Amino acid sequence: MHKKDIKESIVGSDLYSKSEKLVLLELVSIAVDFVAVSSAKSLREKTGLSTTTTYAALKSLKNRKIIIPNMYEPNSYSFNKEELSRLLEIHKNKL
Repeated sequence: MHKKDIKESIVGSDLYSKSEKLVLLELVSIAVDFVAVSSAKSLREKTGLSTTTTYAALKSLKNRKIIIPNMYEPNSYSFNKEELSRLLEIHKNKL
């Protein structure tokens, strides 16, 4: 899975709200080996979303299991590779 393909799938997806897409795109951009480390404050600043909207988007993405908080590393999220694969497959089938 390449970041470019994941980003294209996120942008073209109907599964996520605008704010969720912005947060996901930022997390994908900064991820290393499917792990992104970023505070909500930093995400808010980079996406231009309000604090409330940023936290709501993060909560929704965690509930939908596209990102998984790392318990031993603050502000760290792992991507659920199965959900990313599903997202890529959905995008591929739309084209």
